[in-house]
Amino acid sequence: MRAVVLTGPEQAAVRTVPDPWPGEGEVLVAVEAVGICGTDLELWHGTMNYVREGRSTYPLIPGHEWTGTIMAVGGSSQGLRPGMRVVGETVIGCGTCRFCRARTPALCPQRQEVGILGRPGALAEFLVVPARTVHVLPVDRADIGVFAEPLAVAATAVGRLGRVGGRDVWVQGLGTLGTLAAGWAVLHGARVFGSDIRDGRRTALERAGGQFVADWGSLAAEEPVLALEASGSPAGLADLLRHVPPGSRVCLVGLPAPHRLDIAQVAFRHLELTGLIGSDPDLWGTVGDYLVRGLVAPTDWIALEVVSLDDIPDVLPRAAAGELTGKKVICRIRG
Repeated sequence: MRAVVLTGPEQAAVRTVPDPWPGEGEVLVAVEAVGICGTDLELWHGTMNYVREGRSTYPLIPGHEWTGTIMAVGGSSQGLRPGMRVVGETVIGCGTCRFCRARTPALCPQRQEVGILGRPGALAEFLVVPARTVHVLPVDRADIGVFAEPLAVAATAVGRLGRVGGRDVWVQGLGTLGTLAAGWAVLHGARVFGSDIRDGRRTALERAGGQFVADWGSLAAEEPVLALEASGSPAGLADLLRHVPPGSRVCLVGLPAPHRLDIAQVAFRHLELTGLIGSDPDLWGTVGDYLVRGLVAPTDWIALEVVSLDDIPDVLPRAAAGELTGKKVICRIRG
């Protein structure tokens, strides 16, 4: 099969690699489309945490926001069968440790992450993943399906804030993840304010029902707020923590660059910090339902840049350089 292979920092090529085949409890998926996210760009750059730590190594096939059709099943398929259109979780736990039993596979010490850690990704013609991490998504549009994974992460992050109905929610960083989190919070009754150093991202936020804020200092908030830090920027987090009112709760989502945190500020101002990677497996059913019913409409909010598999080696450096800011890159592989 043909696949995008990262062979080193800032080195990507389309190569022919062996076709995968599902083992017991796995499914073979014919990949239809893949979304490109910030993690893929960090892997391309070589700056991603796992690469720096030596946990992820080149060569690797990236891509973890995918949709496709099941072609074959291996052994027990948990009700899945060929022909079903599906999406899938990124984080794959061992399935037996205490974290996996508690439905928090992102904490599993033996976890794999599709296209990131220990498992080939979806920027290829075919993908093999465990059946237990696959979810049926009966929508005909692949450009909607690729948003299932980032929406599941966004919904999990909003859930970590607690009940958002009637509350002010601040979102720092309005890439795909931040915009989806803003839209999810709006749907659940929050008043959402979002900020990003890239003014071009305000349109997507406003389409999702949020209000763009150029400077957090312009919000005269007195009551505690709920906040999401989705920029991954040390400066962005520092700015957010400096301006949230005392007693606020802040969720750090994604993989930020290493930086020092002013713990004294957190303690003296009684801030609550939480964080996460991955998504809550139990939320995927709700996420799929929202997408199928059009309650969440990411393709109405976010501009798309649709490319082919052959385009990806050229698209990755352009996206990393900020040339595609304000757009979601989707690689259409078939269909």
